[in-house]
Order: sequence, then structure tokens, then C-alpha cells
Amino acid sequence: MMRPFRDVVAAALQITRANADGSFFPAENAVLHRNLLAAYGPATVAAVDTG
Repeated sequence: MMRPFRDVVAAALQITRANADGSFFPAENAVLHRNLLAAYGPATVAAVDTG
């Protein structure tokens, strides 16, 4: 079974998000997260936040 694309992007945003102190581990996750946000925008972030 394939997952909806929005779910895949939401999972990637969760995996690459910053730590509680605002740092990213590994540091490359900052670039990945920023690019995902730029490409898919606030609607996807809202989907992540609402579960």
C-alpha cells in the first residue's frame, strides 16, 4: 500500500525538524527542512502539527 504524498512530506518534516534548542542534528537537516518548507509550505506544516 502506498502512503499519500502529503503524509510522506509531513513525515520528512518531522524527521528533519530542529531540536528543542533550535539546533539541527545532523546539521544537514536544516537545509532539508528549509527546502521542504519552501517547496510545500504552511499547509503541510499545519498537517504535521495536527497529526
